[in-house]
Amino acid sequence: MTTPAIGQDVLEALMSPDNQLRTAAEQYLQSMAVEDRCMALLHSSAAVSPALQQLCCILLRRNVSKLTNVGFLVSMVRMLMAQVNIQSALSNDTIASLLKESIAQAIGILSLLKAHDEATKCLEQVLQANAADAMQGNMSALKLLIALAEQAPVAFGKLVMPSLPRLIDNVLQQLNANQFPSSQQIVSVLLELVVQTALATTASADQPWQSMPSVKRLQDSNQQHDAVNTPLLMELGLNCLLPILTSSGFCPTDHTVLEHLLTASESVPFLFGAPAVWNAIMQACLHVMISSDHLSTDDAIFRRLQALQIVVNLCQVTGLQQTLLDAASRTSICETATRLLVGVLAGDYNTEYNNNDFDEDEEDQLVAYASDLLEQLVHVFVDPAMPFAMQHIETKLAAVMQHQSSQGYTSNWRASRGALVALQCCLEAAPVKSSQHFVASMEAALWFSSCNVDERVQYVAIRLVGALCESRRCSRAADFEGMASRILQTLAQAVQSTATKVATMACTAIVAYCRPTNAGLDLDAERLVLPFLSDVLNAIVAGPLSKNAVSAEVMDAKVAALAAVACLAEAAEEAFIPIYAHIMPGLWSLINLPASGGSNSYEISRLKGAAVETATIIFQAIGEDNVHIFQQDAEAIMNLAASLLRTSMEGDIVAGMPLDQLLSGCARIASVMKEKFAPFMGAVFSPLLLRATDTSGDVEISDGADTNTEATDLYVDDDGKESITVTLPGRGLTNITINTSKIQEKAQAARAMYELASALGASFGPYAKACLDSFLVLVGFKYSAEIRSTASQTLAAAFEAACASGEGHGWELPAEYFPVISKVLAQGINVDNATDMDETYAFAESTSQVFYSVYSRREDSHGELLSKFSIEEATFVTKLCVKALAACLQRRDKITAALSVGISEDEFEEYTGVLEKEGELLTPLTDAIGYMLKLHREKFLPTFQTKVVPVLGPYLRSSTDLQAKLAAVCLFDDCVEFCGGAAASTHGSALMEGVVTGLDDSTNGGNMELKRASIYGVAQVARYAPSSALLPHAQQVIPALLAIVSKTKDDYGDCPGVFENAVSALGSLALFGKAPLQKYIKQDLAISVLLANLPLREDFDEAEICSIGFCELVEKGTVPMDEECDNILRIIGDTLASVNDGDDLASEATIIRFVGILFGLQQSVSSHVMNRAFGKISGESQEAINASMNNYRHMFTNVVTPEK
Repeated sequence: MTTPAIGQDVLEALMSPDNQLRTAAEQYLQSMAVEDRCMALLHSSAAVSPALQQLCCILLRRNVSKLTNVGFLVSMVRMLMAQVNIQSALSNDTIASLLKESIAQAIGILSLLKAHDEATKCLEQVLQANAADAMQGNMSALKLLIALAEQAPVAFGKLVMPSLPRLIDNVLQQLNANQFPSSQQIVSVLLELVVQTALATTASADQPWQSMPSVKRLQDSNQQHDAVNTPLLMELGLNCLLPILTSSGFCPTDHTVLEHLLTASESVPFLFGAPAVWNAIMQACLHVMISSDHLSTDDAIFRRLQALQIVVNLCQVTGLQQTLLDAASRTSICETATRLLVGVLAGDYNTEYNNNDFDEDEEDQLVAYASDLLEQLVHVFVDPAMPFAMQHIETKLAAVMQHQSSQGYTSNWRASRGALVALQCCLEAAPVKSSQHFVASMEAALWFSSCNVDERVQYVAIRLVGALCESRRCSRAADFEGMASRILQTLAQAVQSTATKVATMACTAIVAYCRPTNAGLDLDAERLVLPFLSDVLNAIVAGPLSKNAVSAEVMDAKVAALAAVACLAEAAEEAFIPIYAHIMPGLWSLINLPASGGSNSYEISRLKGAAVETATIIFQAIGEDNVHIFQQDAEAIMNLAASLLRTSMEGDIVAGMPLDQLLSGCARIASVMKEKFAPFMGAVFSPLLLRATDTSGDVEISDGADTNTEATDLYVDDDGKESITVTLPGRGLTNITINTSKIQEKAQAARAMYELASALGASFGPYAKACLDSFLVLVGFKYSAEIRSTASQTLAAAFEAACASGEGHGWELPAEYFPVISKVLAQGINVDNATDMDETYAFAESTSQVFYSVYSRREDSHGELLSKFSIEEATFVTKLCVKALAACLQRRDKITAALSVGISEDEFEEYTGVLEKEGELLTPLTDAIGYMLKLHREKFLPTFQTKVVPVLGPYLRSSTDLQAKLAAVCLFDDCVEFCGGAAASTHGSALMEGVVTGLDDSTNGGNMELKRASIYGVAQVARYAPSSALLPHAQQVIPALLAIVSKTKDDYGDCPGVFENAVSALGSLALFGKAPLQKYIKQDLAISVLLANLPLREDFDEAEICSIGFCELVEKGTVPMDEECDNILRIIGDTLASVNDGDDLASEATIIRFVGILFGLQQSVSSHVMNRAFGKISGESQEAINASMNNYRHMFTNVVTPEK
């Protein structure tokens, strides 16, 4: 068979500057089969000039990556090895090295093709042929080992690990004997080989590409390191890394050495896990950090920062710092590091940077790196690092402020800026610890924000003001509130700055001031916003909004100003109404700006969109109860939007306005106009649905050979596109580009659709099917957790709208989609990868809401909604929910264990926050299971016993996790109540074990929700379970309930359900139904408690049960009509009035019984007593009684209506 050939003329044409010649040559190559092309390039690499030989080798490497035939790849490895031998014999080391890269590439492709046996055999052959040269320290041979470790990590790690120590020792012996011309180069290559071998040990056999450094960087940086590989890594560190670190040729200040050590500290930190290795690397890094060589060069400072980065990386790995770093070393590191970092930030070292322009986007890279490092350092070493950092910062600030006070200005703007940047780094790294310095930090920030300083310093000072406002959750409220007026006055002054970027940052700081909900606080707008509202708004109008230029910088300021106005409105709420008429004309002038086709068209469109956004946020702030204030403007915006959306769309702009902002504005208007928005849905829905679901351009795949990037290079361009170049079998180098800007717009559109579905309710019904079909697909979107989360929420909202519409138009649509949606959402609960808790919660909450939509209409739909959702499907969904719940409980156990050891205040705050979020996740998971139980009732019992009991049962008996106990009590409550007598008999006793600890304030941790659920459980056991479940606990339960009802409902503040459930439970224990503990509770006491507190209002089901029980007591004469006439009339009147207001406190059957009691009162109680009692109740109750008696008059005789 003839070997295909590529002529020299073709190769020369590939290098020609003539585009036509080059294109023709490329087309000729592409016309060949890839196997033929590889053979031709291999043949030509030995037969042409050196320059063309190198070209052939480079092209060969790229084409080898496109091969998919395993047999051909194996043959190619053998042929390449032969050619390497030939080129080596000819002393053509450059070509030999290039050919070795193709060998590694070929073996790597075999690994990617899962041809592990073939890859291993080829690797063994190559290692054997390469061994002698590698042992002699041949640079090309060592680099081949590195390439093999990168390309075929799984096989390489197994084959090379045992022999690597001998190779390292042998080469180092030669190094010590001065047998190499460049000892640093050899040491660097050996170090890289050890690091790549360490990475290879962590590779997955199924996904070897995951060991690539760039892929690891794309993964969660907080992932736990593989404990299985830790011993191997530590052994590798001792036997291979330590000899290098202690060798005579090791130079820690060499930049390539630092790069390799940095990679190891990020990806395989346990390589340094042995004490001897740890000590060696710490000494080396400290040596670099305190090095005084060439202090004034940026390169030297960068190396010092890299050394510190290695230390920080290693010290933040769980299991290393705690066991290997003593207190003295920790103190030494922090003292040295903070001095270095604050000095870099303040410009003490890097004098090469002399930028006099105010452009934060071109900020000194060393300053950016140092600020990031300081934040990491303080986060890792809060207590030692913070005092040292604050000491250096305070010294810098004091010197600058003293000079400023005496001279009236300061020329050292870098020292001022650096100290303020350092303050913000400390704040963001350790907000709790920084709260001790809140007042001093805010004082400094306000001082530099308002005095005569360089604009760059003022910019950073105002940014710090905003950051301090955002972090005030961690500070004493009095500290912040005492400075609030000065903060807003300073910001109002700053927004009028002639430096546009300073004004922009001041607007951003106002946003931070007004939105403390991000920090878990509610803003006391009456004291902290309203007194300053007019002044701040006037300053914004006189400042950024008065500028006439249309440059990008000015537009940034105007957009930020509009955001500040919107946030002030959000904070003011209804108090913004008097200002509304003064603000809207200005917003309309911006909305109506003519669309420009010139160079500034994008800037004008941004401003128009921001104006719509601000106007619609103001509508929301004023609220739907005041819709008459803004309805005319809202409808005008919607008419404009409808008109614009009917015109042709050019990309992301609709008639000069950003489409995403226009559609989001429409959604906000819908949220306050509710069903009045329905006429506009026809114009909005289709563009919004298209925006949310259009997949064109989300991801692009192109030939990586057309770029200058190598495999695993990650690149982010100015348009918000993220690209990575990878090697794919059959394609070779391939660029995968994710359009993150488009994905963000898709997320905004999905959020807007959610708002529409939530706001319109039944009016969204005509659009529900199209929405459900599209979002069932979008909920699986691979590239964005935010989109998946929002899509899940939109599914739930659209399904609720379909159910609401079904009440008048039939249940077929929601019944058909219910099984599909419930399974898709339950499967989306991210059990195995819970790093994105927001996504996990969104899916769980959406699952719960879908089941509630069905459960709340169970009776109205007469079972139709449940007709296609079988018990088997319920079991499947329950299994998924329980799996997620179990995973959540395991994570909570780990976090609780971490909280029990000595940690810093900020770590405690961080862990507590995570624990709270996990606790929030338990609620929708528990609710979803509970709704399924209530829907299927007795049929659900086997599922409950096999899926729920094994996971939650243990938390009933003993647990310090009160949220887990709450979940268990709630579900066991439901089981006893809804799953029939067998369930109550089986699980009543177990429930009571949890109930008694939930009732007891000494064991419930003050968790009122747990107490409420426990009391509810007592009532359910009393009604449905055998008395044997209650009797052993009577002496604990009865006193606890009596203690609760001895107070008033108001005493329980935000948890009135505790009190009302206790009233209901006492009634069920002693008065009505089975009353299993009536012998243990005085009847008069129980009756007086019941009559004094009916009707119940918190739980409509309990209210109905107590209303029925009340009727029984009156009808049987247990509650005498003549003695309790006042209470009877009040209870019946208040209940009927509440029913008229829409509260389901009593069914129609119970209302009829009420009317019968009223007629009985007329017959058994004197008219004088009756009329007196009737006069004591409210007018609403009197009217409700009269109306009910008139409505049911035909059912009774001898009617005498009471007089008012």
